[in-house]
Amino acid sequence: MLDLPEVGKAYWFRHTLSRNLQGVAQAELWALCFQEGKPPLLLSESFEIEAVRSSERFFFLQTGKSWLRSQGALGYLQSADQALHWELEFEALAPPLQMLPAWLGRRADFCSPQPNLLCSGRILSQGQEIRLDREPGMQGHIWGSRPAREWFWAHCNTFLEDENTWLELLSTRHPRFHFPALFLHLRYRGEDFRWLPWQRLRLQKGQAPWTVQFQAEKQGLRFRCTLSAPETALAHAPWQVVSGRPGHWSSTKQGNARLEVWKQQGGAWVLYESLSAFETSSLEWVSLQEPKT
Repeated sequence: MLDLPEVGKAYWFRHTLSRNLQGVAQAELWALCFQEGKPPLLLSESFEIEAVRSSERFFFLQTGKSWLRSQGALGYLQSADQALHWELEFEALAPPLQMLPAWLGRRADFCSPQPNLLCSGRILSQGQEIRLDREPGMQGHIWGSRPAREWFWAHCNTFLEDENTWLELLSTRHPRFHFPALFLHLRYRGEDFRWLPWQRLRLQKGQAPWTVQFQAEKQGLRFRCTLSAPETALAHAPWQVVSGRPGHWSSTKQGNARLEVWKQQGGAWVLYESLSAFETSSLEWVSLQEPKT
C-alpha cells in the first residue's frame, strides 16, 4: 500500500493464496487505485496454484509474472480497457509488527512485516508514468488455517504534524473469541504503545457513515482517534470466508485520521495536541453481513 497525495492517488496491491471448500488451492492478484474525485479502480486476475512460486530461505512470493519480496515488488494487471504496471523498492522504517500475541496460536494471524516504509520506483497506468521518491507506505500479511470471519483494520503513517507517528488498529472476530477482540499499536513521538484485549482501549462506531472512533489510555496519556472515509472513496467486493458463507469486503486507501493526545494534569484531562492525516489512511471492513452505514 502506498500514498501519492501530490497526484491525488493511492494504491493497494494484494497477493492472495487460499483453498476453497473443496480443498482446491487458488491464487489471485489484486490492484486497487484510489483517485481523487473518481470511483476506485479494481483490477484482479486469478491463477492456478502452479503459477505461484515462493522461497523457504527468504520472503519471496511470485504470482504469474508479478512478485513481492521484502525489498520491493513488481506487478502487471490488465483488463479490457485498463492496464497497470508497478516497479517498487521498499525502505523499511520500523521492525515487523506482530498484531496478535503468540498465545492465540497461528490459526488466524495478522502481521505487518513492514508497518512503516518508504517506497520508490514507478507506476505505469494507461501510458502515464508516475515516479515515486520515498513515498509513505506499508506491507501487511494475513494468514492461517482458520482466518478470522470478520474484522475492521486501520493503518495510518501519514500524520502531517509528525512523520514518525503511525498507528495500526485491528478489531477481529478471532476463532478463539466469541466477541470482537481489539488490538492497537501506536508509535507516537518516538515511543511505542501497545494495547491487547481487556486493556484500556475501546472502539465504537461513529455517528457518520464509515466512521470509527477509539480511545486508549496508557502512561498518563489518553489517545482519541477518529477514522473515516467518504462513500465515494470505498471499494467493495464479495468475500468468501472459510465456512463458505458469502461475506462482504470494503476498503479504502484514502481515509482520514484525526488523533488527539490528552495529558492528565491535576486530576483532569487536558488536550495536548492533535495530529491529522487527510485522504491517506487505510481502512478495511470484512463482515458476514451487508455493511450498514
